[in-house]
Amino acid sequence: MKKVWIDCDPGIDDMLALLYALKSDKLDVLGISTVSGNVIGEAGAENVLKLLTLLNRDDVQVHVGYKCDNYVNARDTHGSNGIGGYYMPINDNLAYGEAPLDSMRDAILNNPNEVTLICLGP
Repeated sequence: MKKVWIDCDPGIDDMLALLYALKSDKLDVLGISTVSGNVIGEAGAENVLKLLTLLNRDDVQVHVGYKCDNYVNARDTHGSNGIGGYYMPINDNLAYGEAPLDSMRDAILNNPNEVTLICLGP
């Protein structure tokens, strides 16, 4: 399996890409970092936690990366929460962290020449 780290701004499009990656038997998703884009970074991280809850996955690190007050607002396309206003629960045992670069660096150093970065964010 190919080891990957995914950096994204989880609106509907990135949520579908994450769903594919997390269900793939060809990818080992080591971590996911979110940035402000379709939604603010924190909302994107919450969307990732919702998806991990849906898939019953607790083995993937989630981190909020670049935060920006002047982000691209895609509410007209992705809804107010980035997933069309759809409600999804979050497992209380899941949480996102800060400092994604430290975690990304650790994943890369712990798996030399094996990690591919997939950058979907703006």
